[in-house]
Amino acid sequence: MKISQLTNFLSFPAQNIDFDKFLTEHEITERPLDKPTPIAWLNRKDLGVSMIFYPVRDYRKWWGPVGEDGEMIFSTLQIYGENNDSGFAEYRDQLPYGLTFASTLQEARAIFGEPTLDHVSGPENRVYLWYGYQGYSIALCFLPENNGISFLSIEKNKKNPPKKK
Repeated sequence: MKISQLTNFLSFPAQNIDFDKFLTEHEITERPLDKPTPIAWLNRKDLGVSMIFYPVRDYRKWWGPVGEDGEMIFSTLQIYGENNDSGFAEYRDQLPYGLTFASTLQEARAIFGEPTLDHVSGPENRVYLWYGYQGYSIALCFLPENNGISFLSIEKNKKNPPKKK
């Protein structure tokens, strides 16, 4: 399951013919449906991949036009490193943008520039967000003491971007 393939499906429902085929080929049979809890996940914990879906009304409100109509729209891809507290295995394929799970904040800054936002995640980790990088928002959760990346998130740019810190 390659990141570059998955990001092609951002803004589409899991019921899209090509996305459905892709998910089935990767042994994911569940498809998210709109429900009282407005967020749904399709996870392959063994592969270190999580796909987050929002109701179409929320997707349009926050991100803008959808690639295709449907109830729940694929909005965010999360990829996990070995050191995470979510029970995911480490994603074993190549990361985008020249990143590795051993990348440092300084290396990320060399790739993406200064982050748009940063905040604490848990007791010690720190998440940095780069908005508008090649049409995407990239979030990296760094482990303390330059011990690499716990997870990364990729989503299309939102309609109303966060302001630079």
